Formats: sequence, structure tokens, C-alpha cells
Amino acid sequence: MPSPSLPVRLLRPFALFAVLVVALLYYSYPSALRLHNAGHFLIARPLYLISAVAGNDRAQHNLATMHMEEEGGLYNPSAAAYWYTRAARQGSDLSAASLGAMYLEGIGVDADPEKAIALLEQAADKGNEDSIVLLGKLYSDGIDGVQKNGEKARNWYQQGAERNIPAAQHGLAKLLASGELVPRNLQQAEFWYLKAARRGHALAQLELGLLYLEQRGSATGLKGAHVWLTEASRQKETAAEAQSHLSTLCRHNPALKCERAAQGPTLGALLPPSAR
Repeated sequence: MPSPSLPVRLLRPFALFAVLVVALLYYSYPSALRLHNAGHFLIARPLYLISAVAGNDRAQHNLATMHMEEEGGLYNPSAAAYWYTRAARQGSDLSAASLGAMYLEGIGVDADPEKAIALLEQAADKGNEDSIVLLGKLYSDGIDGVQKNGEKARNWYQQGAERNIPAAQHGLAKLLASGELVPRNLQQAEFWYLKAARRGHALAQLELGLLYLEQRGSATGLKGAHVWLTEASRQKETAAEAQSHLSTLCRHNPALKCERAAQGPTLGALLPPSAR
């Protein structure tokens, strides 16, 4: 058999090196992910870096998050912003959402509400639930340099509400109940409050109870207030306020039998999953 030509012999080491590099790049991300999940941050971080430099958007996102969480190194928001930017440009909704939040707060980058909104919209358009809710909140509350806009707030909350995101259902209900930025619609507000409340959203339960409390002249209003204030009183976030309103309600309406009602299972536990 004739021996390989000189050019072939010279190229062999480079070909072997190229195969090793490809193998390293291929296996660095899954290896880094396993190590990261196991808490071996010091080893995971350089492996993420190898894969991130090669263009893996998931590695770029996880590496950025490690910089933010001080995992395997010092807190470095500027480095995190760099890698989130690289991943967001490749279409990562998680990175776009994280980077958008950083531009809102001016963490690792100069605060820029316009860039923040663009990034959050990029993430929301891909179905990122946190971004959908945050956009609704930004436009409804007018925070972090974003001007209030009722139509935009309703649009984002509506998108989230129709996706069965409890926080978006609550935000939409609150927007419709207040009437500050969009025309007041208590019927629709009640509908979305119920959706969120049945899925265990504490603030929705509290505010729905208060909405019914405004209708205390009717039997439906009293019963609804009692049911949902009782639910809210069982949640840490709303317990104190709900218990205060519930105490007043029960004191003036002894027929509600509040003590017995408060000892039963939560309404959410009694509902079938399809109704929550």
C-alpha cells in the first residue's frame, strides 16, 4: 500500500485537533449544565464559557445568570449584560427578559426604558410569561420611566389572561375595576378576578372580596365577600388585611357563620383543575 503523501501527513494533526475542538464544544454545554445543576459552579463556569464563545445561546444565558448570582465567581452585572445580549440576539426569550429588566433598573448597563421595553416585547412575543405580566404592569403603573398607557396595559394583560397566567388575570381585573386608565367594567373585572382567584392568586382573592363587599346590600355580595376574604385570609401575603375586613364583615353579619366557614378546606382545593 503506498504511503500517504506529504500534504496528507501534514494535515492529519490539524484534522485531529479540529475533531477534538468540535467534540469539546459539543460536550461542554451538557457537561456544564449537569455540573451547574449539581452545584459544582467552579467547574461549570469555564465549560459554559467555552460553549458560550462558540455561540451556544443557552450557555450564554446560563453563564450570564451565574455572573448575576455569584455562582463560581464574583458578582459581575456588566459581564452578565454582555452574555445576555449575545443570547438575546440569537432569539433567547429568557435572556431578552433578563436584559430588559436590567435596562429598566440600570443594572450592569445604563438605564434605558426604551431598550427595556423593546427587549421585554421581544421576549413576550415568544410567550415569556414574566415579560407579558411585567409589560402590563409597567404600562398600568407607570414605573421605571415608562409612561402610563391604559390601552397598552390592557393589551398585554389581556394576552396573559387568555394564556391563563393568574398574575395577568389579576392585573387586567384591577385595571378594569379601577377605571383610571380604561373605561370601568365591573362585570369583566369580576370575571378575571374569579379566574385568578380560583387559581390561588392571593391579591385577586382579596380584591374580589372587597369588590363584593361594595355590593354588601345584596345576598350575593355578602356571600362573595365572605368566601373570598376567607380565602385571602389563609394566604400569608394577604392574611392581615383580609382578616381585618373579614372580622368587620362577620361582626355585622352573624348569619354568615364565619367561624365554621374559616375551618374548612380552601375553595381552590374544592374546585376541579379545569375550573381553577
